[in-house]
This record gives sequence, C-alpha cells and structure tokens, in this order.
Amino acid sequence: MQSVYGWDPWHEQPAEYSELINVVALLGAAVVAILLFRRLGLDSVLGHLGAGLAIGPFGLGLFDEPQAILHAFELDVLMFLFLFGLQTQPSHLWSFCK
Repeated sequence: MQSVYGWDPWHEQPAEYSELINVVALLGAAVVAILLFRRLGLDSVLGHLGAGLAIGPFGLGLFDEPQAILHAFELDVLMFLFLFGLQTQPSHLWSFCK
C-alpha cells in the first residue's frame, strides 16, 4: 500500500535514509569507541580512528561506497575542528601569531 508521500515507509526507504543511518551509526560507534579508549587511558582521537576502522570497509563493512566514506570523513573533520576550538584557549592561539 502506497502512502500519501509516494513510498511505503515499512518496505521501501529513500536513498537519503541509508546515508542518514550510516551517519548515525558512525556517530554512535565514535561515542562508544571514545568512551572505551578513554577508559583505557588513550586519547579520543584514537577512539575516532578506531570507530572508523571498525565500521569501515575493512571492518563491519557498513561503508562500502567511496562517496559515503568521503561524506563521513568530512563530518569527522568538522567534529575534530569543533572539538579543537572548544579545547583551545584564545591566548594560546595568539602565541602562534607572534
């Protein structure tokens, strides 16, 4: 049975949902890996890398398309830059300019 939106939400999903599921899986794996790596006394960057290796094409194989891997990588770079900005003191940044 078709819904008013033109697709059956129980059997057929648009392509945008598969990318959304991949991004949510990446973020979930990153959170779990970061918590695990911090408990082991390691840096959170290693947790991000471990999550990427675990669900990438050489791990569980959730990301098998190069375009999906590129989008996930871009999202991860944005998260790294955001976290770097949160953890950096402005006075430390000004010392690089001098």
